Amino acid sequence: GVVESIYFDDAELRSLGEKLASDYLKTKTRLRWYDGGGAVYLESKQRFGSRRRKLRARVDLDPRALSRDGLAAAAGAPLARWAAALG
Repeated sequence: GVVESIYFDDAELRSLGEKLASDYLKTKTRLRWYDGGGAVYLESKQRFGSRRRKLRARVDLDPRALSRDGLAAAAGAPLARWAAALG
């Protein structure tokens, strides 16, 4: 199946830097949906060496609109509130 994602980062691109440097501790935050439809999830994936932890919450966004319009389809959505709920 098709997996689509929109990744988030801060102004300093810390998440990208963690990935490029192969840091021991890494965090990724993303919107993810599957096969162009179905549920959309906000995910926080953390890596601690060889251990991983993924927190996931279903969010009220249209997967077809995200596929078509990207992040613009989430304009007005309470992304920060949803992310805070993930911790």
